[in-house]
Amino acid sequence: MNAPRLGWVLGLLFALFWLDAGPLAAREESEEPQVAPIPPFESYVVDRARLLSARERASLDRRLRLFAKRKGSQVAVLIVPSTRPESPESYAIRVVEKWKLGRKGIDDGVLLLIVTQERVVRLEVGYGLEGAIPDAEAKRIIEERILPFFKKDLFFTGISVGLDAICAKIAGEPLPPLKPPPEAPARAAERGDRSGVLGGLFVLVLIVSSLFGPFLGAALAGGLGLLAGWLFLGGFWTGLLLGLLAAGAALFLAGFLRGRAGPVVWRDGTDLSGWGYWTGFGGESGGFRGGGGGQFGGGGASGRW
Repeated sequence: MNAPRLGWVLGLLFALFWLDAGPLAAREESEEPQVAPIPPFESYVVDRARLLSARERASLDRRLRLFAKRKGSQVAVLIVPSTRPESPESYAIRVVEKWKLGRKGIDDGVLLLIVTQERVVRLEVGYGLEGAIPDAEAKRIIEERILPFFKKDLFFTGISVGLDAICAKIAGEPLPPLKPPPEAPARAAERGDRSGVLGGLFVLVLIVSSLFGPFLGAALAGGLGLLAGWLFLGGFWTGLLLGLLAAGAALFLAGFLRGRAGPVVWRDGTDLSGWGYWTGFGGESGGFRGGGGGQFGGGGASGRW
């Protein structure tokens, strides 16, 4: 066989092999198992199986958000229909690696994973909480607190009771306290300037109230407040508001210094001048910040209902 004919034969064989191998490779690639997707960490309760109502999700999320704000530890709930083809345990590890629950360096995060089709509950515990929630305790929480309600289709109750047990264990653990977020230098300096202005104004109000009596002192204090707000705190309306507050403070201080100020009393006779009345107020919800960088090592337990 001469060289040109041999070249044509080899080329034809190569083309036939390529046409046959291409679909085979594509078929083999399509048959490779696809891992279950991980939803974004956008809330402390992520329900992709629609197991809970919107009100139930909001209630649990609010409680976990408040717990994270007070204690620092992040406890999250993820509900998915299935984790196939991988096991719930393997899927949970991928979730916590992506979400990074808990504080960086403290590793105080917990994931409660619920898989509805496989009927599996998985509790994944961060490094920093393995002393508070060891594997045996995680198993006990699942078996004794969560699964009895799940077997009766009381899913919200089971999750709620389980979270109570988890948070109680974390609350008893001596973890590092929360650190306030760092302020930008310019913002901190601005706050310091405002504090200085308000502090100086308070001293002046106290002086004029003691020297000039209630009415003249209130007028002078109001003028000083208007001037200070106008010059140092952002304009006329800020100054006007500050002036009114300064005048009111001067009237109160003048009466107090003359012995005429009494306790603040509500209509039914309840004294509201003590600190205890205000302890129930304050911002408790806060914004959602996502994972803080915590690490996990496979500690936890699983159970089925």
